[in-house]
Amino acid sequence: MAIGERILSWFSRAPRSGDYHQTTCHGQPGQELALLRSEYANLPTLLKSKRVVDFGCGEGLQGIALAKEEGCFVVGLETNPSTLERAGEMASVPGIGPDRIRFLDAQTKDMLGSFDVVISQNAMKHVPDPESSVKVMKSLLNRGGKRS
Repeated sequence: MAIGERILSWFSRAPRSGDYHQTTCHGQPGQELALLRSEYANLPTLLKSKRVVDFGCGEGLQGIALAKEEGCFVVGLETNPSTLERAGEMASVPGIGPDRIRFLDAQTKDMLGSFDVVISQNAMKHVPDPESSVKVMKSLLNRGGKRS
């Protein structure tokens, strides 16, 4: 199984199933990347200077941390309008600009096949059709790209 497929299986679960065990909350300040780092000791190497999609990004805490701490360009996708608005507000911090992170309500045609990594952590329980969502994630990846 490829690394991207392993990542996706770790962070995804069947709709209406119980949540996976998580000892830290990515919503706590300074803990946004704790789960990813616990699973991938080489996270900085995997993500440095990469183009990353945070699929179902919520308020964007993980995406902002990825852009700031791991030096990657992040696009956060979120369909909830109020949550998407909050993500945009959260990204208005020093050191982060539109050249490092953007938040959108849907993918655009120019995004297809242009990302190195797609991350979707704990978002599948919110989508009505997880299979279609995974297809969308795959369509965003370039050749050799990874899902997590």
